[in-house]
Amino acid sequence: MQMKDQIGSYSYFPSTKMHRAVGGFGAINIRARAVIFVPYLKPVEEFTLLINDWWKSDTRFVVLSQTLDSGKPLPMADGLLINGRVSSTSFTVKGGELYMFSVSNVALTTSINFRIQGHTLTLVETEGSHTLQEAYESFDLHVGQSASFLVKLHAPVKDYFIVASTRFTKPTLTATGILHYDGSQTKASLPLPIGPTY
Repeated sequence: MQMKDQIGSYSYFPSTKMHRAVGGFGAINIRARAVIFVPYLKPVEEFTLLINDWWKSDTRFVVLSQTLDSGKPLPMADGLLINGRVSSTSFTVKGGELYMFSVSNVALTTSINFRIQGHTLTLVETEGSHTLQEAYESFDLHVGQSASFLVKLHAPVKDYFIVASTRFTKPTLTATGILHYDGSQTKASLPLPIGPTY
């Protein structure tokens, strides 16, 4: 298999101990050369989002590692992050254009639902496999999964929330980012778009 046969979005993490928890993880986006056909429209720009769970009290993951070594499950995470932040990650876009969002769940334990307020996600690829291009209001990504979505920016010029929230947990943890339309003077407004939770 050659690199050109693996066009798509992937996440990388070392598979030994908990090295990925202390910084050894990231996204790998393999783009097609101009001569290679892909079955979707070309976006004007691509954004990469890493969504993950985190624990406040154990930044070096020593306690969590000891918990796993003792045969116990990890405790509930304290929160979620989008590109390393609980909030304020921002992506500037132009109205009327088509953008690609490549999203990877790099969490240790948590399935995460992803959505963008007022916008539809058209799934075009999951880990190197093109899809049927179904449209979604929100999409679940389980641990280690990556997917790419085309988003047509058709909404009024203002800011919108990008939301990641946990699935199958009580309580539901949430992180937000901002989709900032170029020229917007209006901040994103509540309520957050509702997604499936528990």
